[in-house]
Amino acid sequence: MEQRRHLAAAPLSAYYPLTPGSQWVYRIVDDGKRRTDTETISPQMKRMHAQSVYQRVIDSSDGVQGFNYDNFSTSGQIQFHGIADDSSSIIFGPAIVFPKLARVGERTVMNGRLDMVENSVRLRATYHSDIRNLANEKVTVPAGTFNCIKVRFTLDFSFSVGNSTTHAILTQTTWMAKGVGNVKWIEKDHIEVTKNGRTTVDDSVAKSSLVSYSIAPH
Repeated sequence: MEQRRHLAAAPLSAYYPLTPGSQWVYRIVDDGKRRTDTETISPQMKRMHAQSVYQRVIDSSDGVQGFNYDNFSTSGQIQFHGIADDSSSIIFGPAIVFPKLARVGERTVMNGRLDMVENSVRLRATYHSDIRNLANEKVTVPAGTFNCIKVRFTLDFSFSVGNSTTHAILTQTTWMAKGVGNVKWIEKDHIEVTKNGRTTVDDSVAKSSLVSYSIAPH
């Protein structure tokens, strides 16, 4: 019986379309501020970690443009290589790998390095990632009602600059629908900065919900 359930589980990559031309529109509330993000898979691939990587272009209604770099491993797992915008970038080494199957209880844990660029300043840090499939849930958003796999992605990293040390814990809970992608997500960021023995803490919350989408044919 357990073996049949294993064989019936769909790959998580089926819940994360990466077809060039696909587009998603999200309603975002970021610490009380509202905006709209339009995400588009660019037809132009990028070379990263000796692999061809898709560029997810994120155009925000506040005028900011960002990029997520994703692809699938040779075993068909989602790989998250990094993010960037006009003034900064974070590249993970190795790329962060998601669970292979869309089955509750599946998990991947990784440790690695990340290369950061912030306003032309280059930094190196270490990261720890923990990705878990938590539950199967039905979710209703403006784009409709979807059967989803609920996935929690926790990223923990630290870096130092001079006499200042930053420790960040970013936790994003995402609801993903098969053939559609991310339907909604909630991200909670906890950042501690210690300088000259004094620590300041910044906590923030952002939420998104899918308004519309168009998945390009393969």
